[in-house]
Amino acid sequence: HIFSGFDSSGGHWIGTSGGWDGKSFTGNWRETTSDSKVRPGRCTFNFSSGFTSLTVECQLFTKGKWWVCRKGKATKIE
Repeated sequence: HIFSGFDSSGGHWIGTSGGWDGKSFTGNWRETTSDSKVRPGRCTFNFSSGFTSLTVECQLFTKGKWWVCRKGKATKIE
């Protein structure tokens, strides 16, 4: 799987699927900012038993370490 996108500031990103580990999935991506800086990123999705809800945390690598840039959660609605 490959995904891509862009934002209104002129930046864009492209990612590839990472892999499954039990009930967790990690996706890896690369962001190119409008001033041509490239930063790696990753998002980890942790699913509940039965896959009825999940939490997600996304991180960017900058200044020599991983920084949380997004967090979220979702629940399946029937």
